[in-house]
Amino acid sequence: MAGRRLREAVMSQLGSWAKYSVIAGYSNGYAGYVTTPEEYRLQQYEGGHTLHGQWTLAAYLQTVTLLAKALESDVEISQNITYDDWHGKSSSTNLADGKTDSIPRGTAFGQALPIDKSHYNRGDTIAVEFWSSNPSRNYGFIYD
Repeated sequence: MAGRRLREAVMSQLGSWAKYSVIAGYSNGYAGYVTTPEEYRLQQYEGGHTLHGQWTLAAYLQTVTLLAKALESDVEISQNITYDDWHGKSSSTNLADGKTDSIPRGTAFGQALPIDKSHYNRGDTIAVEFWSSNPSRNYGFIYD
């Protein structure tokens, strides 16, 4: 549905010379899914993977409409936005070091650790911890 809305927005700005429009998905970047606000609110697969929120499509529509108007009227668009290149600036982290996670004997994956209190009042914050592993490791466990 988002693709259809994008196509309609572009075609509405172009003259009768434009017979077709092709929507090519953004690639090699971090855009995720683009859904309609209605699909986003349902939070099914695509809506749940829309990385930039329910107004992603609205932002795309605003941009493609501007570009289509400029194309139709042969007007150059000037921008004062500079690209923020983070290549080589972020710290690198090894996600897995090749070791297998270990958990204490007698415990199981997903088992909750003991909590501090047995009674909580309204408004208290409850923190729960459980045994887990690094998800980028190879899911194997060794017991101590």
